[in-house]
Amino acid sequence: MINVIHKFTAMRQRPKQAMLFLLLMMAGQQAYAQCRVNTTRPQDIIMNVGRVLITPNTKVGDILATGKFDIRRDDNISCSGNSTLYGRILQGGPSSISDKIWTTNVPGVGLRLYRQIGTQEGAYYPHEIYRNGRVYLAEGYFVVEVIKIAQNTGTGSLAPGQYSSYYADGTGPSRPILISHVLANSITIVTSSCSVDAGSKNKVINLSTVATAAFKGVGSTAAEQDFSININCVGGRGRNCYLAAQGKGW
Repeated sequence: MINVIHKFTAMRQRPKQAMLFLLLMMAGQQAYAQCRVNTTRPQDIIMNVGRVLITPNTKVGDILATGKFDIRRDDNISCSGNSTLYGRILQGGPSSISDKIWTTNVPGVGLRLYRQIGTQEGAYYPHEIYRNGRVYLAEGYFVVEVIKIAQNTGTGSLAPGQYSSYYADGTGPSRPILISHVLANSITIVTSSCSVDAGSKNKVINLSTVATAAFKGVGSTAAEQDFSININCVGGRGRNCYLAAQGKGW
């Protein structure tokens, strides 16, 4: 009778042991499911945007300049099962207006970075992308937007260095497939204290006809006509500038 009880107990425990074995196998497969970058030479995007002007009428959140740079397709990633790709920003921190717009060393100026495939905006940095199966770096564009993030802004060049990294979970941040850099003076912020009023732009000045006899010699002028241009400066004050339009002989 005792032997029968032992056999019955063993039969009841076997399904539990089998289930535990399957769970351990599945956990092991998930632990090893990852992507690996198979190159030590990532694509390096040099974010050369140039001179960026901030005028008094620029609002917080406005895009000051945009740079768009080619990304080549890269198949140097091998994946098995579920995996994660990471896009990280390495300079500054999240701004007060968006966690996708990061601060820079220039006060009041931030950057937004993202990858674009065709006409579709891709992942905004920082991000994590989960994939199952084959993965590759798609052909497209790396986009950098320079954005005003505060009312008061500074001037100067963005600090040179690496600004972003895109890497896989298997090989980690030490082996990225795509990175970006700012070189010395490749993005320079210039803040203007004044701007020309909209009503003064493209102003047409009608000049009267001037006879040749009105000119006294080379370099002389005749029939000057004044006109005003309204310039708005920081502080809410406007200034009137008077320019002289000079007639040309016929």
